[in-house]
Amino acid sequence: MVGYIQAYVNEGWRVSYVFDSGANNTDWLVLAWDETLPPNTDITFEVRASNTQFYLNDASPAWIAVGGHSPSSLSLTGQYVQWRATLSTGNIMVTPELHEVRMGYNPAP
Repeated sequence: MVGYIQAYVNEGWRVSYVFDSGANNTDWLVLAWDETLPPNTDITFEVRASNTQFYLNDASPAWIAVGGHSPSSLSLTGQYVQWRATLSTGNIMVTPELHEVRMGYNPAP
């Protein structure tokens, strides 16, 4: 029997698609997620929003860091929104798991 070791990289990212609320000035209120964090691992989030359409890998609008606990309050306004998760580990034998991400908003009038 041949054995092997499963090792992970120290850090990786998951970037969402750009979501379109359908209305300018949508208030994005909360970011919530479900995760499994083995010891010495972490998941952090950043978000961005704009009334001007942008694409997945565009440099702007700028990313804004989100609090480290789910759910986290947001103060974003814009028709288009995107989130980015950074998954990190201090032990390449384990990795954090991101199960689901949800965003709550109030549609613009």
